Amino acid sequence: VMTSPTIWKKPEAILLATDLSGRCDRALDRAAALARQWNVRLVVLTVMPPDRSIYDRLLDPPSWSQLRTPAQLAETRLRRSLSEIDADLSVTLRIETGETSETILRVAQEEGCGMIVTGIARNEIFQPIVLGSTVSWLVRHSPLPLLIVHNRPRRSYRQFVVACDFSTPSRHALEIASAYFDDPLSIALIHGFEVPRLGLMVMDASRDALIEQERDAARAQARQYLKEARIPDTVRERIKPVLEQGEPARLLREYVRDHESDLLVLSTYGRSALYGMLLGSVARQILESVQIDTLLVRDQRAA
Repeated sequence: VMTSPTIWKKPEAILLATDLSGRCDRALDRAAALARQWNVRLVVLTVMPPDRSIYDRLLDPPSWSQLRTPAQLAETRLRRSLSEIDADLSVTLRIETGETSETILRVAQEEGCGMIVTGIARNEIFQPIVLGSTVSWLVRHSPLPLLIVHNRPRRSYRQFVVACDFSTPSRHALEIASAYFDDPLSIALIHGFEVPRLGLMVMDASRDALIEQERDAARAQARQYLKEARIPDTVRERIKPVLEQGEPARLLREYVRDHESDLLVLSTYGRSALYGMLLGSVARQILESVQIDTLLVRDQRAA
């Protein structure tokens, strides 16, 4: 019995998880732009830690003090930020108290959100990116696509980089990205292959021939991979397989550095250690070194 292919649709609501830091302003702007583009509701959430001794009240507050709780202060800051967003955008504000990561997933489920958007802790020039503990936890556990925003949203996502190992989860991530973000100009399908004992070989024609043999095998896999992908033909025509010998994380970093890419798409599970979020550190290394917005799509079987 054949089953009909899944048709991926855009989310009906987006959850922005913010810690109220200046860094999250970029994530707010991107989430608002997507909600406007898709005509969906934006849920803005911040999670407060449990109150400490009546929120550290001053013993002798000054005359102007309103003695507002941390939650009230957070709401004031959020409303100030949201006041700059178009008035016709549907926004739901949630201020919660508790454990941050689990609260984010609970609120996303309660509000019917199909994607989580968040920022990073720090991204200084020429310094490693710091994801933060909450983002790292969401990378491992979120069943929803997770968009990690690095850069200011100067335009819609048009040029994608997809990390590919030809696995079903990798194809699923490509399908989700193609369904969510309309009409990409180009999609670079990055695949790094290994040649056994290549490092022991002398630099000669036989070495080059062996690399080309592995590249030919990767080309055949790429053709089958794209044939099975549930994506529009107009999108398929704009996909360029980039098949190189080398370690995938390095290839991704160098490709993103040398091209005007907007969005990196990663599956959180696959054949190689690249996608082993629960097993290895390579994917985290990619997230902390590739400085563009990244969409992480968890494998449905793992979810």
